[in-house]
Amino acid sequence: MNRKTIAVVRGNRQNVISFYENFEELNVKFISASFKPFKYRSGNKNFEFINLPYYNFLKFDPAKLFNQYGNLSFAFIRNLEEYLEGVDIINISDTYYFSNLQAVNWAKKNRVPVVTVVWCTIPNHITTWFPPYSFITKKIVEATDLFILRSKTALIFTDSLNIPRSKIKVIYKGVDLQKFSSSPVSSHRSQITILFTGNLSRAKGLDDLLYVYEMIRGRYRGLRLIIAGDGEMKKEIEKKNRDKVLDYRGFVSYEKLPDLYREADIFCAPSKEAKIFGIKYWEEYFSYALMEAEASGLPIVSTGSGGIGEEVGNGNSLVAWGDLSALKIALESLILDKNKRERVGRQNRARAEKFFDEKIQAQKTEAAIIKLLL
Repeated sequence: MNRKTIAVVRGNRQNVISFYENFEELNVKFISASFKPFKYRSGNKNFEFINLPYYNFLKFDPAKLFNQYGNLSFAFIRNLEEYLEGVDIINISDTYYFSNLQAVNWAKKNRVPVVTVVWCTIPNHITTWFPPYSFITKKIVEATDLFILRSKTALIFTDSLNIPRSKIKVIYKGVDLQKFSSSPVSSHRSQITILFTGNLSRAKGLDDLLYVYEMIRGRYRGLRLIIAGDGEMKKEIEKKNRDKVLDYRGFVSYEKLPDLYREADIFCAPSKEAKIFGIKYWEEYFSYALMEAEASGLPIVSTGSGGIGEEVGNGNSLVAWGDLSALKIALESLILDKNKRERVGRQNRARAEKFFDEKIQAQKTEAAIIKLLL
């Protein structure tokens, strides 16, 4: 049959873009939406990258009132419908973006099937009952032909929406295992380095990590904490960097991330949850950073937030989120035991090879999508 074309409507995260470059049977039209121009060059003949701007259809973005600028923004993608012309299937992510409503409205009008990727692990999530997001969720659920869940834990969310299991496939995401790999020299270092990457927020548990690190850093000669990312705690992190309490690298590009992981001996992600008006709207669904850490052969200290337990499996140190004493004990256990660090690191690399190989997971995703076109 003629090669079909899939439109992938997403943001501009490079690890998401590279995932779809592994599709082999479909032509991929990756439509990246952003508030600022973004460029990406692919060497794949069957992969087309298009960057389109978001625009606010109101004079202001109500999401800013709740400090939720971004995924919850009242924003559409300019000229999206024009670039969807001629595609055979549409792939979106999550159920509540305004731009996804744009995509499914076009798909319905043109009788094009829709595949929706789901990360959320919170049953009856606020976006399923709080308007206008609840209206968007209802329309996307009705329009979707296949739901691809990125964790088994996410079934809690889809079950709460009464989505038939027959329309669901669980397929893990993945990372580039050649790019993210173990450091050949880390086991020979005398200095121990703890790494945190991602959103600099209290929901990610960064405040807990800072508290514990300041308790223990004087006890272990050369102990170092590297932090990379951006977010609400940036000014606090910058001050601690100036005071030489920690090593802050700012936002690190995707291309430089593998080398950052290779500097580390322990990866710490003490994620918690985020609430608005007392209602939980976020937990750690299934983290790219944790997959990257596993692929890099690092032992992990984390929590039981969301899908973390499923993602990292047995062998790593998972503590109750917010339990500072348990977090301290878990970190010190790895700091003091080189053999344990190396053993758990090897287990994590093997786990990444088994479950999170980007090429294999992309092929599984593509195969599930192709079945809709047969």
